[in-house]
Amino acid sequence: MANQLFLKIWQSKTLRTKGRVNTVFISDPLVADYKVLNENTIALYAKVPGISEVTAYDADTKFLVDLQINVDSFLGDINQHIAVEFPGSQVVVKSFISGEGKSYILTGTVPDEETRGAVYQLVGSVVGKENQDLKVKYNTDSQEDSELFFMTKNL
Repeated sequence: MANQLFLKIWQSKTLRTKGRVNTVFISDPLVADYKVLNENTIALYAKVPGISEVTAYDADTKFLVDLQINVDSFLGDINQHIAVEFPGSQVVVKSFISGEGKSYILTGTVPDEETRGAVYQLVGSVVGKENQDLKVKYNTDSQEDSELFFMTKNL
């Protein structure tokens, strides 16, 4: 699975590679694009909201970079804020774009219900929508029912 990079529109990021860059592919150059600066340096830049992937190889087709670029006005900031504000939590906010618009989904774990509520409140205040919980029950080996919670945001 590719690593993730969060960029705002027109933001750029310089990547330094351990090997010499020979070939670079980008999945959606309308969302983000690149320029090879020298044999070990690639500049990435965001253009419009969306997701693109960049992969770079050396002359022997060995992976140098495998990165998913998320171009969004607030994803990077909110994920960083959650990490700082709620230590012990491992929550990631992701966006999905469909014909019905953009949705934000939170994944990960929190230490307790209070933290979960606070994370929901923070993300909801930034997105500007009320949260919608989806609870899914499943059985575990311990014979106890467990619940999974999902929160979605529809814009």
